[in-house]
Amino acid sequence: MMVDVSTEALQLHLRSLHDHCLTNLLAGLEAMSRGDLTVRAFCRTTPIETRADDPETQELIDLFNSTLRQTHAVLNAYNRAGETLRAASTS
Repeated sequence: MMVDVSTEALQLHLRSLHDHCLTNLLAGLEAMSRGDLTVRAFCRTTPIETRADDPETQELIDLFNSTLRQTHAVLNAYNRAGETLRAASTS
């Protein structure tokens, strides 16, 4: 079975989102629940730049990129919350 390059890119990027971004966020939240406000969460996953010939695959790519943008926003909010809580605890 031949795999479309964009399908392969989608698989790789989803794996990165799962293994890095979401795993880092979970680790940060678990640390925060234990009182450790020093753990920052980062997302190394990048958007998928390739276009798919298949419209259904392209819809999945667009959904992935939208999900990634929201993930970046959530990680930024988490990091800001940690900074705010750290600052409040030292005041």
